Amino acid sequence: MNRTLLILPYCSMKPNHVCAQVNAALQISSDEVHALWIGRTSDAPPLSLPNAISKLYTYHLDQETLPTAQQATQIINSIPEIKNTHIVMQSSTQSKELLPRMGALNDIMPITDVIAINQHVFSRPIFAGNIIEKVTAPSPFYLSIRSGQFKGQCTDQPIESQPLPQIDNLKQSTAMIKSVQIEEQDLSSAPLVMSGGRGLGSEENFKKLANLARSYGAALGASRVAVDLGYISNDHQVGQTGKIISPDVYIAFGISGAVQHLAGMKDSGKIVVINKDPSAPLFEQCDLGYTGDLFDVIARLESK
Repeated sequence: MNRTLLILPYCSMKPNHVCAQVNAALQISSDEVHALWIGRTSDAPPLSLPNAISKLYTYHLDQETLPTAQQATQIINSIPEIKNTHIVMQSSTQSKELLPRMGALNDIMPITDVIAINQHVFSRPIFAGNIIEKVTAPSPFYLSIRSGQFKGQCTDQPIESQPLPQIDNLKQSTAMIKSVQIEEQDLSSAPLVMSGGRGLGSEENFKKLANLARSYGAALGASRVAVDLGYISNDHQVGQTGKIISPDVYIAFGISGAVQHLAGMKDSGKIVVINKDPSAPLFEQCDLGYTGDLFDVIARLESK
């Protein structure tokens, strides 16, 4: 039996992310696709999931904080058939913590940031996306995927959850980080992203871009330089050391386009670049470019 377990995101569970995980599971010829949801007592498990998922395991944690990687590992390993099961997650901070831990305990090499699957050959970008590496490994596979590369249509249907037995010796969380509800678009799944770089010049000017993004229903991104200069927090960073995204449209304001930034957004459907420097490297990658004052563009877009 070729079985795949999808580890659902702890928070901000977007339907397109789950659909991408399902599509990846089907590409490794899974006979059964199961899912695992881990939440706090106050959280409610999903009531519907893509119809390819035949079983939903749930585990409630009696705590306010999100699950730690150590807790999640204990919960996943409590599933009886896990030793011979593929695991698929979306590429995220969560997968970077969890998959290496699972791999070490079960003697399985994780394959991360997968962008394509072809008969158990997995493609992933390395060296800031300049090289596409093809990897194979013995079954079962532990994969993290870039959700934007596994887009497709999924039909949801109601699903009943199967609660896992409580684990007596489950490690208690001492984490102080809690999820909070924010009004901003999720950078990982938004179809439109507006990003700013050094060219914005200050934290105050970055707020102008944030207001513009909000008015257009876009997610707000940033280059590493903008984050390092303190214009915005690092949870907005796009790039090799930030978030890897693939929106339908990516608009870069005042970003020159270092290779590390390009690695985070080069798979976008359409790339628009606004920069006063005509020699900015990102112009070589864009579908539409404008050489001029980005603040003039922001003002014009605000007036629309």
